[in-house]
Amino acid sequence: MKGAIIYFSNTGNTKLACERIKGKIRNAEIDLFNMRDGYPELSDYGFVGFATYASEFKVARFVADYMDGFPEVHGKPAFIFTTYGRDNGSSGMVLARLAKRKGFRIVAEHALNTPENYPPVIRMEHGHVENPTDAQVAAFDAFIDELSGISSKLSNGEEVSEIKVTSRLRYAFIRILTSRWLMQKLMGNKNVDTDLCVKCGKCVRACPYGAVSMKEYPEFVEAKCHGCFACYNNCPRKAIFTKKYNKFANYPGPLPAVVEKLTVH
Repeated sequence: MKGAIIYFSNTGNTKLACERIKGKIRNAEIDLFNMRDGYPELSDYGFVGFATYASEFKVARFVADYMDGFPEVHGKPAFIFTTYGRDNGSSGMVLARLAKRKGFRIVAEHALNTPENYPPVIRMEHGHVENPTDAQVAAFDAFIDELSGISSKLSNGEEVSEIKVTSRLRYAFIRILTSRWLMQKLMGNKNVDTDLCVKCGKCVRACPYGAVSMKEYPEFVEAKCHGCFACYNNCPRKAIFTKKYNKFANYPGPLPAVVEKLTVH
C-alpha cells in the first residue's frame, strides 16, 4: 500500500513530524509532497494525508487556496494532521472540511503540540519549548499505529469508517475575526538591516505569498503580507525586523530537542 502526505511547513516542525510518520508507519510506503511544489498525481496512492500548522486558529491562507485548487477525487481515504504552538484552534476541522469538499473521506485526525514559532504569541506567553512532551510523542506514535492499521485494512479491501473532525464553538467566531490585514498589522512593516543582510534570498523563497522580492536588498509588498513571519524566521542573519520585533524569538527551524524527539533512530 502506498500513501502520500501532502504538507505545508514554514519553519520545519510539520515537515519533521511528517518524516516521523513516514519512518514509523507499518504496512505502507509513504511519499512526502510539499504543497509549494504543486499538486501530485495520486492515482497510485491508496490513501492521502494532509498536514499543516495551525495559523490564525485555522489554516494559513496558502493552504486554503491550495486546497481550493485541488483536483477532485471520489472517496479516496485521507487523514488530517496539524501541528500547533499555543492553540490548535479549529485547524484540523477546517483542513478536514477543505479535503472533504474535494471528495476525500476523512478516516483519521491528529494534532501535535510543538514549540511556538509565532513571535507575537511568544511575547504574550512563552515559546512552549518543552513540547512535544514524552506523553505527546507517545500519543503521536499511537496515531501512527492507527494509520498502520488503516493501511492494513485498506490493503485487504476492508472498509474504513469515516470520522467527523470538530472543534470548540468559540473558534468559529475567533477564526472569522482574524484576517490578512490584522496579521500584517500584528507583525508590522518590515525593514532590512543592510549591515547584516547577505542577500541570500532565503526570505524570498520562504514567503508563500510572493510578498518579498530581491532587488539590491529584500523588498516587501505589505499589501500581500499575511504576517506569518516566514521571512523573519528564516533569515539566517536576523536582518529582517519590524518596529515591534527585532532579533526577538526568531525560529529558523526545529529546536535540537524537537529534532531528537521526533527523528526515527
